[in-house]
Amino acid sequence: MNDDATTLQIERKFLGSEKPSGIVPIDILQIVYLMTWKGEDHPLFPSQQTFARMFGVDAKTIQRSQQRLEKAGWLSRPQRRGKTNALSLRYENIPAEYSLQAKITPHAKQLALWYKQTLLRYRKKFPAQWLSQQFVSASRILEMCSGDVELARKLIGFAMAHPRHYKRSRQSLYNLFGRWDHILKDYSEFLEALERERQVKEAREEVTA
Repeated sequence: MNDDATTLQIERKFLGSEKPSGIVPIDILQIVYLMTWKGEDHPLFPSQQTFARMFGVDAKTIQRSQQRLEKAGWLSRPQRRGKTNALSLRYENIPAEYSLQAKITPHAKQLALWYKQTLLRYRKKFPAQWLSQQFVSASRILEMCSGDVELARKLIGFAMAHPRHYKRSRQSLYNLFGRWDHILKDYSEFLEALERERQVKEAREEVTA
């Protein structure tokens, strides 16, 4: 997940950068829209008709634009039967996104892979580009954990098993991170409860000794 300052920086660099031949203004408008809504780490679902109304063009123009962006390697849009396509940015192919790419460390990639392997207990299929999307939120989670991979794993595992958090936590790291403050609060209360139990147990052992 990007903060707004990072997103604004990325958009400015993208707008000021040289574009590949064949890229036209409507293509740029769609990319900026997806950047604004953080399309690097989770899919978005605006229909072609929605984009057409938004940008004052027809749906065929949007369709051709998305085909160009997909061919350029900037856009992922796996089709969903009977539903709008799931649009996301392939940030690794967009030069202006280098500031975001720089934050994705090997530890962040390892954490995302561990998360996917853990999710295999609950689901078997993952959309195209799903794992690379997790890298962004994994880097944000590691930042919140001061780079402590083991702490990050503990918090993610706690969230995936907690009755208030497991549904969103098993969808993606983006969804999990959206509940981060609540997860931290519940984890702190969990640790406090364990400490109280330990103290009670020790007190009982002293009485019976």
